[in-house]
Amino acid sequence: MSAASGIAAWHGMSCRWHDLAARRLFFYVRLFESGRWRLYFDSRSDFLAHMASVRELERTWARLAGRPAADLDLPP
Repeated sequence: MSAASGIAAWHGMSCRWHDLAARRLFFYVRLFESGRWRLYFDSRSDFLAHMASVRELERTWARLAGRPAADLDLPP
């Protein structure tokens, strides 16, 4: 495997992981907007703490994939 094909493979993999992280983040946003988060979390602070980690993962994969992070208005 040449270096160029290795880089292309890494880029493709990081783009797929970023796609997955972005879909997960949008799922959590919809969960918050609908209020369904109450079915899965004991408190709003627990949910928001979990959502912050989901947001950070999306940002990390965006950076690794060379893409902009999702620009969302997340709950305070």
